[in-house]
Amino acid sequence: IPGPLSDVDVRYYIAAADSSGGLATHPAGAPASYHQFHVGADTQPPVITHTPLADFPLMSWPAALSATVTDNLGVNPDSVKVSWSVNSTPQAAFTLARVGLTNSWTGPFPGVTVAVGDTIHYAISAQDVALVPNTARHPASGTHDFRIIDVRGVILVIDDDEVARQAKETKLVPVDGSK
Repeated sequence: IPGPLSDVDVRYYIAAADSSGGLATHPAGAPASYHQFHVGADTQPPVITHTPLADFPLMSWPAALSATVTDNLGVNPDSVKVSWSVNSTPQAAFTLARVGLTNSWTGPFPGVTVAVGDTIHYAISAQDVALVPNTARHPASGTHDFRIIDVRGVILVIDDDEVARQAKETKLVPVDGSK
């Protein structure tokens, strides 16, 4: 393969012949079929997919964020960060953690004190592993915003049957529209 190359597509195939006149190629069908790779600068930024958080109950704070982050060559694992503020007062950015070997990244907001009525503004950013990193941001401009709200409601379910009497656990279930 000739070199050095810059900003080109390299196409190749492998052919092998034996002394009996047999010929094999990889991929099959070469030279009409071939392998290919690109040599050049990475100019594609990562892609961030995220569903913005809705208003969030104080009793469940801190909220957790999740996002899907992909890149054609790889995501820098230390770069998936959340910049955020409470009522427009900047807070220290935090890093989302990769979930196993997936493209999912998640993490909770730091446990700073918030109050009902506070507004949280945030954006997610990520860089790829290119020599000159490409950066992506979600949203592309501005921030996602949600408010800290009072509990949406709590329902205590009492079931007076035998199974309920033997239950060892009681759960609080939030309900939209209640205080």
